[in-house]
Amino acid sequence: MQLNTLARAATILGIAAALAGCSSSTPSAPATSVDVVAGGMAEAKAAGADPSQIELFADGAISYSDYETAINRYAACARDAGYTVTITGTRASQGVTVLNYAVAVPTGKTIDLADACYDKYAKFVDKYWQASSPDAIAFSDRRENALRPQLHDCLVRYKVDVPDDASFDELVKSAVDHLQKDESQNCMVDIGYGTWQG
Repeated sequence: MQLNTLARAATILGIAAALAGCSSSTPSAPATSVDVVAGGMAEAKAAGADPSQIELFADGAISYSDYETAINRYAACARDAGYTVTITGTRASQGVTVLNYAVAVPTGKTIDLADACYDKYAKFVDKYWQASSPDAIAFSDRRENALRPQLHDCLVRYKVDVPDDASFDELVKSAVDHLQKDESQNCMVDIGYGTWQG
């Protein structure tokens, strides 16, 4: 058996979440937690997720227990499809608690069936828990406040023209754009964005 460690818990957010606010030039009212949960439920329904995953959104919030339930259902589905799934405990990530797990892919198989199980039973709950739960949002706000000055200074050091009053999202977009021009100048890495635990 070949062992593939799935790093969904560590990578689901990434820089894309920081860029989420960059898609519109006109400000809109911030979404409430209830709106975000309703959006997660609608997204899960539209994607054909299992009713057991959709039901976890029904009370208007996703708790750690809901997240754990969804991941365990995914693991059970993957095991039924012939994969070995090992859950080795929990860890803190981006302001929330996540499960550590690994999937062993049998020789001659691909990860595709396990991925289908993830989509069916856990994807949308996992995404909400790690990116949009109140604890995840509070963490993101703390990180933004702590790292905004460093990101601005890094971009200036690399001769990127950014206004002093640029928002964090604008700075992240500038950092990503600059990285595409010069891969040796990665301000997101330089400021420790992905490893910040504050």
